[in-house]
Amino acid sequence: MKILVVDDDPAIGTAFRETLPETDEISAVSNYADGMLFVIKEKFDGVILDTCEPDGQIRTMIERIRENSPKTGVVIFSGRAYLNGAFDDLGVFAVVDKSEGVDEAIAAIRRSIVIDEIELVQQLVRRPIYAR
Repeated sequence: MKILVVDDDPAIGTAFRETLPETDEISAVSNYADGMLFVIKEKFDGVILDTCEPDGQIRTMIERIRENSPKTGVVIFSGRAYLNGAFDDLGVFAVVDKSEGVDEAIAAIRRSIVIDEIELVQQLVRRPIYAR
């Protein structure tokens, strides 16, 4: 799994690195400007965003993620649980309160990937099969 973590607290990126297996690739940045550079250059399975970035616009970043990689799972990881549903129009998969911990954010990203894979299989199954 390839994940980008954008959070102004470097300890959050460290927590994700320590929690995920070494086989997963984690990029962690501390501001939206750096996050935008990653999003423009690379594709991620999941992006985890904090909402307290002092220098950024979270909606703009989510829109850019959707433009570059529509299937990327986006999870808001914030101390502001009341934001649940605030980004549904942008296709955010989940809002996870930081009090729930890094494990819950990782689980949300994993669920977004599985759901995306299920939707792909459903699309393939619905396609007509032509006999020769």
